[in-house]
Amino acid sequence: WSKDSQAPTDAEDDMVPEGKTVQRITPFVEDTRNVLLLKPASEIPNGVMVTLQHALKRGIEQEFQLEESELAAEPLPELGKRHAILFYEAAEGGAGVLTRLAHDAEALRNVARKALEICHYSSASGKWEGGGDLVDENTECEAGCYRCLLSYYNQPEHEEIDRSDSKVLDLLCRLTRANLGEARNGEGVGDSYEELMNASVSTLEKEWLKFLKDGGYRLPDRAQPYLEAYGTCPDFAYSEKQTLVYIDGPHHEGDAQKKLAAATNSRLEEAGFTVIRFAAVKSAWSEIVKRHAWVFGSGDGKAI
Repeated sequence: WSKDSQAPTDAEDDMVPEGKTVQRITPFVEDTRNVLLLKPASEIPNGVMVTLQHALKRGIEQEFQLEESELAAEPLPELGKRHAILFYEAAEGGAGVLTRLAHDAEALRNVARKALEICHYSSASGKWEGGGDLVDENTECEAGCYRCLLSYYNQPEHEEIDRSDSKVLDLLCRLTRANLGEARNGEGVGDSYEELMNASVSTLEKEWLKFLKDGGYRLPDRAQPYLEAYGTCPDFAYSEKQTLVYIDGPHHEGDAQKKLAAATNSRLEEAGFTVIRFAAVKSAWSEIVKRHAWVFGSGDGKAI
């Protein structure tokens, strides 16, 4: 560290001997955010990506009732060379909307429709087929206005934004009919098996994951997700199924722990979650997963 030579002299500075070695130090912090990477399958012109970025950002904000400051969007790898768009929840804690978009095709379709409406367009047929099916509801707005895509935050890009760009409209119309596809290599959009194992905090949790993997059952997509609103941290989560899993070790057998677990279950179930608890008795696990096959799948018969 070195002092600012233009700053007022401080009494303690006078006591510091001259000739000290100056070392450059770069402070940094680490943070955790929910992120979503949108990467088109083919190359898209930079101007189209600019408009698409802000249209989808506004669509997500409107659909999920977020403040503009709660969601951020940045081009990757850089401003003049946009190959992808990185969305991340900028608010503390996050609202979970990006996870919803990654798992729910209907949510993505709704966002695309909302983005088109924000751009002053409606659909004559209601099917958002693009082209002649789109009706411009505000012909006075040319490339953009503060009622649609322009804002204080994106002022440097106002000249590149064009809400009437045919390629942008076509992409958004196609997204209104989007469906989820299978991820390559059989992995989902959540944590991998190795990541789930690393995040597990007990031997029993690791054994439960191995039980699912060996049996061909569907793995959870998150480990140790903290639900601040409900004051609980389930061991695993199946986000698409709105299901939370607890692996209860032997210390959960006491009456006090059982009452606490029952209260937690009640809060979560009232909020719309499904709660599944696995006790330390491993012989009962197969029956539990079969009873909840809509969450874990049918397996391949190898589980024991």
